[in-house]
Amino acid sequence: MKKAIPTLLFLISTLPFYAQSLSYEDLGILFSQEDFRGTARFNAMGGAFGALGGDISAIYGNPAGAAVFNHSEISGSLAIHSTDTNSRYYGAETFNDYNNFRIPQFGAVFVFDNPNHYSQWNKFSVGLSYNITNDYSNSYTTQGNNGYATFTEHPYDDRMPVSRYDVAKQQVITNDLKGYSSVFSFSFSGNYKKSFYFGASLNAHQADLVQNTYLSEQNGDGNGNALFADFDQSLSELSEGFSLSFGLIAKPTEFLRLGLSYQSPIWYYTITEESTIVEVDGFEGATVIEATDFEGTYTNYSYPLEFSFLEYSLQTPSKVTTSIACVFKKHGLISVDYSLRNFQTIELEGNQNFSSENRAFNAFLREDVQSLKIGTEWNFKEWSFRGGYAYQDAPLQNTNSMSNLETYSLGLGYRMKQSKFDISYQTSNRNEVYDFYGQYPEIAPTKLAIDNAKITATISFFF
Repeated sequence: MKKAIPTLLFLISTLPFYAQSLSYEDLGILFSQEDFRGTARFNAMGGAFGALGGDISAIYGNPAGAAVFNHSEISGSLAIHSTDTNSRYYGAETFNDYNNFRIPQFGAVFVFDNPNHYSQWNKFSVGLSYNITNDYSNSYTTQGNNGYATFTEHPYDDRMPVSRYDVAKQQVITNDLKGYSSVFSFSFSGNYKKSFYFGASLNAHQADLVQNTYLSEQNGDGNGNALFADFDQSLSELSEGFSLSFGLIAKPTEFLRLGLSYQSPIWYYTITEESTIVEVDGFEGATVIEATDFEGTYTNYSYPLEFSFLEYSLQTPSKVTTSIACVFKKHGLISVDYSLRNFQTIELEGNQNFSSENRAFNAFLREDVQSLKIGTEWNFKEWSFRGGYAYQDAPLQNTNSMSNLETYSLGLGYRMKQSKFDISYQTSNRNEVYDFYGQYPEIAPTKLAIDNAKITATISFFF
Protein backbone atom coordinates (compact mmCIF):
# COMPACT_ATOMS: atom_id res chain seq x y z
CA MET A 1 0.00 0.00 0.00
CA LYS A 2 1.19 3.52 -0.69
CA LYS A 3 1.34 6.33 1.85
CA ALA A 4 -1.47 8.82 2.24
CA ILE A 5 -0.47 12.45 1.81
CA PRO A 6 -3.08 15.15 1.30
CA THR A 7 -6.28 13.66 2.66
CA LEU A 8 -6.70 10.55 4.83
CA LEU A 9 -3.60 11.37 6.82
CA PHE A 10 -4.66 9.88 10.10
CA LEU A 11 -6.27 6.67 8.86
CA ILE A 12 -3.39 4.51 7.79
CA SER A 13 -1.27 2.55 10.23
CA THR A 14 0.21 -0.31 8.17
CA LEU A 15 2.42 1.53 5.70
CA PRO A 16 5.76 0.75 4.05
CA PHE A 17 8.88 2.59 5.09
CA TYR A 18 9.33 5.97 3.41
CA ALA A 19 6.34 5.64 1.05
CA GLN A 20 5.07 9.11 0.14
CA SER A 21 2.72 8.77 -2.84
CA LEU A 22 -1.05 8.98 -2.73
CA SER A 23 -2.76 6.06 -1.03
CA TYR A 24 -5.73 4.22 -2.53
CA GLU A 25 -7.94 6.04 -0.03
CA ASP A 26 -6.60 9.36 -1.29
CA LEU A 27 -7.16 8.36 -4.91
CA GLY A 28 -10.72 7.28 -4.15
CA ILE A 29 -11.51 10.69 -2.68
CA LEU A 30 -9.58 12.59 -5.34
CA PHE A 31 -11.41 10.89 -8.24
CA SER A 32 -14.75 11.44 -6.44
CA GLN A 33 -14.42 15.19 -5.96
CA GLU A 34 -15.51 17.72 -8.54
CA ASP A 35 -14.22 21.18 -9.42
CA PHE A 36 -16.28 21.52 -12.58
CA ARG A 37 -14.90 23.70 -15.39
CA GLY A 38 -17.62 25.02 -17.68
CA THR A 39 -18.36 27.91 -19.99
CA ALA A 40 -17.52 31.39 -18.76
CA ARG A 41 -21.23 32.06 -18.16
CA PHE A 42 -21.60 28.83 -16.18
CA ASN A 43 -18.51 29.62 -14.08
CA ALA A 44 -19.46 33.25 -13.48
CA MET A 45 -22.81 32.20 -12.01
CA GLY A 46 -21.27 29.63 -9.66
CA GLY A 47 -22.56 26.71 -11.75
CA ALA A 48 -26.13 27.26 -10.48
CA PHE A 49 -27.92 26.05 -13.62
CA GLY A 50 -29.98 23.10 -12.35
CA ALA A 51 -33.30 24.93 -12.85
CA LEU A 52 -32.16 27.11 -15.75
CA GLY A 53 -30.51 25.00 -18.45
CA GLY A 54 -29.75 26.81 -21.67
CA ASP A 55 -25.97 26.41 -21.21
CA ILE A 56 -23.90 23.65 -22.78
CA SER A 57 -21.96 22.99 -19.57
CA ALA A 58 -25.21 22.49 -17.63
CA ILE A 59 -26.01 19.32 -19.61
CA TYR A 60 -23.88 17.08 -17.39
CA GLY A 61 -25.50 18.28 -14.16
CA ASN A 62 -29.09 18.29 -15.46
CA PRO A 63 -29.54 16.99 -19.03
CA ALA A 64 -33.07 18.44 -19.17
CA GLY A 65 -31.38 21.82 -19.62
CA ALA A 66 -30.57 21.02 -23.24
CA ALA A 67 -34.28 21.25 -24.11
CA VAL A 68 -34.35 24.85 -22.89
CA PHE A 69 -32.34 26.03 -25.91
CA ASN A 70 -34.38 27.82 -28.56
CA HIS A 71 -31.68 27.48 -31.23
CA SER A 72 -28.82 25.13 -31.91
CA GLU A 73 -25.55 26.30 -30.41
CA ILE A 74 -21.86 25.43 -30.39
CA SER A 75 -19.29 26.77 -27.92
CA GLY A 76 -15.68 26.42 -26.84
CA SER A 77 -13.59 27.87 -24.00
CA LEU A 78 -10.02 28.66 -23.02
CA ALA A 79 -8.89 29.05 -19.41
CA ILE A 80 -5.87 30.11 -17.37
CA HIS A 81 -5.54 28.59 -13.91
CA SER A 82 -3.23 29.95 -11.20
CA THR A 83 -2.51 28.17 -7.89
CA ASP A 84 -0.63 29.74 -4.97
CA THR A 85 0.40 27.31 -2.22
CA ASN A 86 1.75 28.55 1.11
CA SER A 87 3.27 25.70 3.12
CA ARG A 88 4.06 25.97 6.84
CA TYR A 89 6.42 23.42 8.31
CA TYR A 90 7.78 23.76 11.85
CA GLY A 91 7.76 27.54 11.77
CA ALA A 92 9.15 27.85 8.25
CA GLU A 93 7.02 29.19 5.39
CA THR A 94 7.51 28.42 1.70
CA PHE A 95 5.58 30.20 -1.03
CA ASN A 96 4.87 28.46 -4.34
CA ASP A 97 3.01 29.42 -7.49
CA TYR A 98 1.85 27.22 -10.35
CA ASN A 99 0.07 28.14 -13.60
CA ASN A 100 -1.47 26.13 -16.43
CA PHE A 101 -3.54 26.62 -19.55
CA ARG A 102 -6.54 24.42 -20.42
CA ILE A 103 -9.40 23.93 -22.85
CA PRO A 104 -12.00 23.36 -20.10
CA GLN A 105 -15.02 22.74 -22.33
CA PHE A 106 -16.44 22.50 -25.81
CA GLY A 107 -19.73 21.18 -27.09
CA ALA A 108 -22.88 21.63 -29.09
CA VAL A 109 -26.66 21.39 -28.72
CA PHE A 110 -28.89 20.62 -31.70
CA VAL A 111 -32.54 21.66 -31.40
CA PHE A 112 -35.29 19.98 -33.45
CA ASP A 113 -38.86 21.27 -33.54
CA ASN A 114 -41.49 18.55 -33.51
CA PRO A 115 -43.11 18.46 -36.98
CA ASN A 116 -46.22 16.89 -35.44
CA HIS A 117 -48.15 20.00 -34.39
CA TYR A 118 -50.76 17.88 -32.61
CA SER A 119 -48.22 16.45 -30.18
CA GLN A 120 -47.73 17.90 -26.72
CA TRP A 121 -43.98 17.50 -27.20
CA ASN A 122 -42.85 20.80 -28.67
CA LYS A 123 -39.19 20.13 -29.42
CA PHE A 124 -36.29 17.77 -28.83
CA SER A 125 -32.59 18.43 -28.28
CA VAL A 126 -29.44 16.38 -28.65
CA GLY A 127 -26.41 17.58 -26.69
CA LEU A 128 -22.72 16.74 -26.96
CA SER A 129 -20.38 18.26 -24.39
CA TYR A 130 -16.88 17.88 -23.02
CA ASN A 131 -15.85 19.35 -19.67
CA ILE A 132 -12.96 19.11 -17.24
CA THR A 133 -14.44 17.99 -13.93
CA ASN A 134 -11.33 18.38 -11.76
CA ASP A 135 -7.80 19.64 -12.35
CA TYR A 136 -5.23 17.93 -10.12
CA SER A 137 -2.18 19.82 -11.36
CA ASN A 138 -0.05 21.62 -8.79
CA SER A 139 3.59 21.67 -7.79
CA TYR A 140 4.97 22.93 -4.50
CA THR A 141 7.96 22.58 -2.20
CA THR A 142 8.10 22.79 1.58
CA GLN A 143 11.16 22.90 3.79
CA GLY A 144 12.16 23.26 7.42
CA ASN A 145 13.48 21.22 10.31
CA ASN A 146 11.19 18.90 12.25
CA GLY A 147 13.96 17.89 14.66
CA TYR A 148 13.80 14.19 13.77
CA ALA A 149 16.44 12.40 11.70
CA THR A 150 15.01 9.40 9.84
CA PHE A 151 18.02 8.55 7.61
CA THR A 152 20.64 7.98 10.32
CA GLU A 153 23.18 5.57 8.77
CA HIS A 154 25.04 5.07 5.50
CA PRO A 155 24.10 1.59 4.19
CA TYR A 156 27.73 0.92 3.11
CA ASP A 157 29.30 2.00 6.40
CA ASP A 158 31.16 -1.03 7.80
CA ARG A 159 33.15 0.88 10.39
CA MET A 160 33.04 -0.03 14.05
CA PRO A 161 31.18 1.65 15.50
CA VAL A 162 28.89 2.67 12.63
CA SER A 163 28.50 6.43 12.36
CA ARG A 164 25.07 7.70 13.32
CA TYR A 165 23.76 10.93 11.86
CA ASP A 166 20.88 11.51 14.25
CA VAL A 167 20.94 15.31 14.43
CA ALA A 168 18.31 16.67 12.05
CA LYS A 169 19.43 19.69 10.02
CA GLN A 170 16.86 20.20 7.24
CA GLN A 171 14.13 18.50 5.21
CA VAL A 172 13.10 19.65 1.72
CA ILE A 173 10.07 17.99 0.14
CA THR A 174 8.47 18.54 -3.28
CA ASN A 175 5.10 17.24 -4.42
CA ASP A 176 4.51 17.46 -8.17
CA LEU A 177 1.05 16.56 -9.51
CA LYS A 178 -0.05 16.62 -13.15
CA GLY A 179 -3.37 15.62 -14.70
CA TYR A 180 -7.12 16.11 -14.64
CA SER A 181 -10.43 14.26 -14.91
CA SER A 182 -12.89 14.94 -17.73
CA VAL A 183 -16.33 13.88 -18.93
CA PHE A 184 -17.91 13.60 -22.37
CA SER A 185 -21.71 13.69 -22.21
CA PHE A 186 -24.27 12.64 -24.80
CA SER A 187 -27.76 13.78 -23.87
CA PHE A 188 -31.29 13.60 -25.24
CA SER A 189 -34.04 15.86 -23.92
CA GLY A 190 -37.52 17.11 -24.76
CA ASN A 191 -39.96 19.90 -23.94
CA TYR A 192 -43.50 18.87 -22.96
CA LYS A 193 -46.37 21.40 -23.08
CA LYS A 194 -43.79 24.21 -22.97
CA SER A 195 -43.72 23.80 -19.19
CA PHE A 196 -41.78 20.61 -18.51
CA TYR A 197 -38.32 19.62 -19.69
CA PHE A 198 -37.01 16.06 -19.38
CA GLY A 199 -33.56 14.74 -20.17
CA ALA A 200 -31.07 11.91 -19.77
CA SER A 201 -27.39 11.55 -20.60
CA LEU A 202 -24.72 8.92 -20.89
CA ASN A 203 -21.35 10.14 -19.67
CA ALA A 204 -17.88 8.79 -20.47
CA HIS A 205 -15.23 9.66 -17.88
CA GLN A 206 -11.46 9.68 -17.90
CA ALA A 207 -8.97 10.58 -15.17
CA ASP A 208 -5.23 10.90 -15.72
CA LEU A 209 -2.86 11.58 -12.84
CA VAL A 210 0.93 11.57 -12.56
CA GLN A 211 2.57 12.24 -9.20
CA ASN A 212 6.26 12.65 -8.42
CA THR A 213 7.41 13.18 -4.82
CA TYR A 214 10.94 14.12 -3.75
CA LEU A 215 12.38 14.12 -0.24
CA SER A 216 15.84 15.47 0.67
CA GLU A 217 17.09 15.12 4.22
CA GLN A 218 20.29 16.48 5.77
CA ASN A 219 21.42 15.15 9.14
CA GLY A 220 24.59 15.50 11.22
CA ASP A 221 26.55 13.30 13.64
CA GLY A 222 27.33 16.08 16.14
CA ASN A 223 30.99 16.15 15.11
CA GLY A 224 30.72 18.30 12.01
CA ASN A 225 29.97 15.48 9.56
CA ALA A 226 26.79 15.35 7.51
CA LEU A 227 24.66 12.73 5.75
CA PHE A 228 22.58 13.66 2.68
CA ALA A 229 19.66 11.43 1.64
CA ASP A 230 17.50 11.88 -1.48
CA PHE A 231 14.36 9.79 -1.95
CA ASP A 232 11.73 9.94 -4.69
CA GLN A 233 8.68 8.06 -5.95
CA SER A 234 6.65 8.19 -9.16
CA LEU A 235 3.00 7.21 -9.58
CA SER A 236 0.78 7.16 -12.66
CA GLU A 237 -2.98 6.50 -12.71
CA LEU A 238 -5.03 6.14 -15.92
CA SER A 239 -8.79 5.67 -15.40
CA GLU A 240 -11.80 5.11 -17.63
CA GLY A 241 -15.43 4.93 -16.55
CA PHE A 242 -19.04 5.90 -17.21
CA SER A 243 -22.08 7.35 -15.47
CA LEU A 244 -25.72 8.24 -16.13
CA SER A 245 -27.61 11.47 -15.50
CA PHE A 246 -31.35 12.15 -15.36
CA GLY A 247 -33.16 15.40 -14.80
CA LEU A 248 -36.25 17.53 -15.17
CA ILE A 249 -37.08 21.22 -15.12
CA ALA A 250 -40.57 22.55 -14.42
CA LYS A 251 -41.83 26.04 -15.31
CA PRO A 252 -45.02 26.49 -13.23
CA THR A 253 -45.06 30.24 -13.98
CA GLU A 254 -43.10 32.65 -16.17
CA PHE A 255 -41.34 33.77 -13.00
CA LEU A 256 -40.45 30.45 -11.34
CA ARG A 257 -38.27 27.50 -12.43
CA LEU A 258 -37.80 24.25 -10.49
CA GLY A 259 -35.19 21.58 -11.17
CA LEU A 260 -34.38 18.07 -9.97
CA SER A 261 -31.53 15.86 -11.17
CA TYR A 262 -29.75 12.63 -10.32
CA GLN A 263 -26.18 11.76 -11.26
CA SER A 264 -25.29 8.12 -10.80
CA PRO A 265 -21.97 7.00 -9.35
CA ILE A 266 -19.05 7.07 -11.73
CA TRP A 267 -18.06 3.49 -12.34
CA TYR A 268 -14.35 3.56 -13.15
CA TYR A 269 -14.28 0.03 -14.52
CA THR A 270 -10.52 0.10 -15.09
CA ILE A 271 -7.78 2.04 -13.34
CA THR A 272 -4.29 1.17 -14.49
CA GLU A 273 -1.54 2.05 -12.04
CA GLU A 274 2.17 2.25 -12.79
CA SER A 275 4.63 3.24 -10.06
CA THR A 276 8.22 3.04 -8.85
CA ILE A 277 7.00 2.03 -5.41
CA VAL A 278 9.00 -1.19 -5.48
CA GLU A 279 10.70 -2.41 -2.30
CA VAL A 280 14.50 -2.38 -2.55
CA ASP A 281 16.60 -2.70 0.64
CA GLY A 282 13.69 -1.41 2.73
CA PHE A 283 13.12 1.67 0.57
CA GLU A 284 10.00 1.81 -1.60
CA GLY A 285 11.39 4.27 -4.11
CA ALA A 286 14.64 5.52 -5.62
CA THR A 287 17.19 6.40 -2.90
CA VAL A 288 20.62 8.08 -2.90
CA ILE A 289 22.65 8.43 0.33
CA GLU A 290 26.01 10.19 0.76
CA ALA A 291 28.12 11.24 3.78
CA THR A 292 30.93 13.78 4.09
CA ASP A 293 33.14 11.43 6.11
CA PHE A 294 32.54 8.29 4.02
CA GLU A 295 33.61 7.52 0.46
CA GLY A 296 31.00 5.88 -1.73
CA THR A 297 27.43 6.70 -2.71
CA TYR A 298 24.55 4.33 -1.98
CA THR A 299 21.91 3.96 -4.71
CA ASN A 300 19.16 1.34 -4.80
CA TYR A 301 18.02 1.69 -8.40
CA SER A 302 19.36 1.43 -11.91
CA TYR A 303 18.08 2.67 -15.26
CA PRO A 304 15.59 1.91 -16.56
CA LEU A 305 13.74 2.16 -13.26
CA GLU A 306 11.77 -0.84 -12.07
CA PHE A 307 7.99 -0.30 -12.12
CA SER A 308 5.06 -2.09 -10.51
CA PHE A 309 1.68 -2.45 -12.25
CA LEU A 310 -1.83 -2.88 -10.87
CA GLU A 311 -5.39 -2.74 -12.19
CA TYR A 312 -8.47 -2.07 -10.06
CA SER A 313 -11.89 -0.38 -10.21
CA LEU A 314 -13.61 2.42 -8.30
CA GLN A 315 -17.18 3.51 -7.62
CA THR A 316 -17.71 7.17 -6.65
CA PRO A 317 -20.72 8.67 -4.78
CA SER A 318 -23.92 9.56 -6.62
CA LYS A 319 -25.40 13.06 -6.44
CA VAL A 320 -28.92 14.43 -6.04
CA THR A 321 -29.52 18.11 -6.84
CA THR A 322 -32.58 20.27 -6.25
CA SER A 323 -32.76 23.70 -7.86
CA ILE A 324 -34.88 26.82 -7.97
CA ALA A 325 -34.62 29.96 -10.10
CA CYS A 326 -36.49 33.24 -10.33
CA VAL A 327 -36.56 34.84 -13.78
CA PHE A 328 -37.41 38.53 -14.09
CA LYS A 329 -38.45 38.43 -17.75
CA LYS A 330 -35.49 39.50 -19.89
CA HIS A 331 -34.02 41.71 -17.20
CA GLY A 332 -32.25 39.14 -15.08
CA LEU A 333 -32.44 36.06 -12.85
CA ILE A 334 -31.36 34.48 -9.56
CA SER A 335 -30.67 30.75 -9.34
CA VAL A 336 -29.85 28.34 -6.48
CA ASP A 337 -28.68 24.68 -6.55
CA TYR A 338 -28.38 22.38 -3.52
CA SER A 339 -26.67 18.98 -3.83
CA LEU A 340 -26.09 16.06 -1.50
CA ARG A 341 -23.57 13.18 -1.75
CA ASN A 342 -22.66 10.22 0.48
CA PHE A 343 -18.88 9.74 0.36
CA GLN A 344 -19.13 6.61 2.52
CA THR A 345 -20.33 4.78 -0.61
CA ILE A 346 -16.92 5.04 -2.32
CA GLU A 347 -15.78 1.49 -3.06
CA LEU A 348 -12.60 -0.04 -4.44
CA GLU A 349 -12.43 -3.48 -6.06
CA GLY A 350 -9.70 -5.55 -7.66
CA ASN A 351 -7.41 -8.52 -7.31
CA GLN A 352 -5.82 -6.79 -4.33
CA ASN A 353 -7.73 -6.86 -1.04
CA PHE A 354 -9.26 -3.39 -0.53
CA SER A 355 -11.34 -4.28 2.54
CA SER A 356 -9.37 -2.01 4.89
CA GLU A 357 -9.65 0.93 2.48
CA ASN A 358 -13.41 0.44 2.07
CA ARG A 359 -13.82 0.27 5.86
CA ALA A 360 -11.87 3.53 6.12
CA PHE A 361 -14.25 5.22 3.66
CA ASN A 362 -17.20 4.17 5.78
CA ALA A 363 -15.61 5.13 9.08
CA PHE A 364 -13.91 8.44 8.31
CA LEU A 365 -15.86 10.05 5.45
CA ARG A 366 -19.13 11.92 5.64
CA GLU A 367 -22.47 10.64 4.41
CA ASP A 368 -23.99 14.12 4.12
CA VAL A 369 -21.55 16.09 1.96
CA GLN A 370 -23.45 19.18 0.85
CA SER A 371 -22.83 21.78 -1.81
CA LEU A 372 -24.61 25.07 -2.46
CA LYS A 373 -24.43 27.19 -5.62
CA ILE A 374 -25.91 30.64 -6.08
CA GLY A 375 -25.81 32.63 -9.30
CA THR A 376 -27.29 35.78 -10.74
CA GLU A 377 -27.35 37.51 -14.12
CA TRP A 378 -28.60 40.95 -15.13
CA ASN A 379 -28.95 42.18 -18.71
CA PHE A 380 -28.56 45.64 -20.17
CA LYS A 381 -29.03 45.75 -23.92
CA GLU A 382 -26.35 43.46 -25.42
CA TRP A 383 -24.43 43.20 -22.14
CA SER A 384 -24.83 40.69 -19.30
CA PHE A 385 -23.37 41.11 -15.80
CA ARG A 386 -22.99 38.01 -13.62
CA GLY A 387 -21.91 36.89 -10.18
CA GLY A 388 -21.84 33.64 -8.24
CA TYR A 389 -20.95 31.82 -5.04
CA ALA A 390 -20.32 28.11 -4.47
CA TYR A 391 -19.78 26.17 -1.24
CA GLN A 392 -18.67 22.55 -0.83
CA ASP A 393 -18.33 20.53 2.36
CA ALA A 394 -15.04 18.75 2.90
CA PRO A 395 -15.67 14.98 2.61
CA LEU A 396 -13.59 14.16 5.71
CA GLN A 397 -15.15 13.96 9.15
CA ASN A 398 -11.91 15.34 10.52
CA THR A 399 -12.10 18.98 9.42
CA ASN A 400 -8.53 19.61 10.64
CA SER A 401 -7.25 17.68 7.61
CA MET A 402 -9.20 19.60 4.95
CA SER A 403 -11.33 22.73 5.15
CA ASN A 404 -14.57 23.41 3.31
CA LEU A 405 -14.26 25.03 -0.11
CA GLU A 406 -15.74 28.43 -1.00
CA THR A 407 -15.63 29.92 -4.49
CA TYR A 408 -16.54 33.45 -5.56
CA SER A 409 -17.03 34.40 -9.19
CA LEU A 410 -18.05 37.20 -11.51
CA GLY A 411 -18.33 37.63 -15.25
CA LEU A 412 -19.34 39.64 -18.26
CA GLY A 413 -21.06 38.72 -21.52
CA TYR A 414 -21.68 40.43 -24.83
CA ARG A 415 -24.29 39.10 -27.25
CA MET A 416 -24.30 39.62 -31.01
CA LYS A 417 -26.78 38.43 -33.64
CA GLN A 418 -25.31 34.99 -34.29
CA SER A 419 -22.72 34.72 -31.52
CA LYS A 420 -21.77 35.78 -28.02
CA PHE A 421 -18.60 36.25 -26.00
CA ASP A 422 -18.32 35.60 -22.27
CA ILE A 423 -15.53 35.94 -19.73
CA SER A 424 -15.40 34.95 -16.06
CA TYR A 425 -13.12 35.13 -13.04
CA GLN A 426 -13.20 32.68 -10.11
CA THR A 427 -11.28 32.60 -6.87
CA SER A 428 -11.29 29.98 -4.13
CA ASN A 429 -9.20 28.86 -1.15
CA ARG A 430 -8.82 25.73 0.90
CA ASN A 431 -6.59 24.59 3.78
CA GLU A 432 -5.14 21.07 3.82
CA VAL A 433 -2.39 19.09 5.52
CA TYR A 434 0.26 16.96 3.84
CA ASP A 435 2.00 14.31 5.92
CA PHE A 436 5.40 13.51 4.47
CA TYR A 437 6.34 11.33 7.46
CA GLY A 438 3.10 9.52 8.21
CA GLN A 439 4.92 6.50 9.62
CA TYR A 440 6.34 8.78 12.33
CA PRO A 441 3.45 10.04 14.51
CA GLU A 442 5.81 12.38 16.37
CA ILE A 443 6.38 14.39 13.17
CA ALA A 444 3.61 16.88 12.37
CA PRO A 445 2.30 17.27 8.81
CA THR A 446 2.84 20.32 6.65
CA LYS A 447 -0.01 22.84 6.70
CA LEU A 448 -1.04 24.10 3.27
CA ALA A 449 -3.03 27.20 2.35
CA ILE A 450 -4.06 26.84 -1.30
CA ASP A 451 -5.48 29.77 -3.27
CA ASN A 452 -6.85 29.24 -6.77
CA ALA A 453 -7.78 31.74 -9.47
CA LYS A 454 -9.27 30.95 -12.90
CA ILE A 455 -10.03 33.13 -15.90
CA THR A 456 -12.21 31.59 -18.60
CA ALA A 457 -13.22 32.97 -21.99
CA THR A 458 -15.96 31.39 -24.14
CA ILE A 459 -17.13 32.01 -27.68
CA SER A 460 -20.53 30.67 -28.77
CA PHE A 461 -22.31 30.55 -32.13
CA PHE A 462 -26.04 30.12 -32.84
CA PHE A 463 -27.51 28.48 -35.92
